[in-house]
Amino acid sequence: MGEVLAAATAGFNVGGTILRAKGAEQTADAISDAARFNAELARREGFSEEARRRRIGRRALSSQRVAFAKAGVQLEGSPIEFLANAASEFERDAVNARVSGLNTAALDEARADNAQIIGRQRARAEFLAGAADVGTFGLSLIRGADVGEGRLVSSTRRRGVAP
Repeated sequence: MGEVLAAATAGFNVGGTILRAKGAEQTADAISDAARFNAELARREGFSEEARRRRIGRRALSSQRVAFAKAGVQLEGSPIEFLANAASEFERDAVNARVSGLNTAALDEARADNAQIIGRQRARAEFLAGAADVGTFGLSLIRGADVGEGRLVSSTRRRGVAP
């Protein structure tokens, strides 16, 4: 009867180890998928924000040209320099929005890669811990001892017999 229970315990240890390792991998996959989704979202938002800021810049430059024309200012010399500088600032702002989105996406991609690495490491650690548990359990059976509360208890101590 004891051998049957010992075999069942070893089987449960192995099964639990496999389930914990699989769980670590699935958690890593979920975290990785979420990070990759966020990366794609950040990329799209960066490009969208770039386009939005360019539209705002075009409208602002157009309004400034109209204001200069209504005031009778010729678009040469300092007014054209003013418009060129304003256009440059609007373009820089738009490009910065895209770069910000791409940087956020790169960070999320790195998070996704790290989640996969950590998940594989946790799965390996679970397998190693499980193998150690099964080995300890097997050793205790060979020595005629029980495993109690995470430590070996010799069978002679259990019965109150002096070593």
